[in-house]
Amino acid sequence: VLAYYYQFYNLDSSIILARSSYELSKARHFEKGMARASGIMAGGYNKLGNYTRALEYYLEALKILERSKDPDDISRAHLDIAMVYSSKKEYDKALEYAFRSDSIARKN
Repeated sequence: VLAYYYQFYNLDSSIILARSSYELSKARHFEKGMARASGIMAGGYNKLGNYTRALEYYLEALKILERSKDPDDISRAHLDIAMVYSSKKEYDKALEYAFRSDSIARKN
């Protein structure tokens, strides 16, 4: 996804490209693409310091990934959410999601 590479140069363009990717994936019923695009948007917002929007998109990605039942992707999504909560200094929630990630990773 081109939006991923733009994260290193232009966050606004990355978010715009990821949003387009999300809409295209949604129209094609390509859930993995929707989750990936949501994660890229979340990462962009996280880097911009907009943690509320970052959480919104990471939680959307997690919801989609849980339907796919891919433990690696689900574990990574939990860890992404934990990192945002840590940035917000909400350490209890950060630990909750980090432990969920660890649990999934150890099981699989």
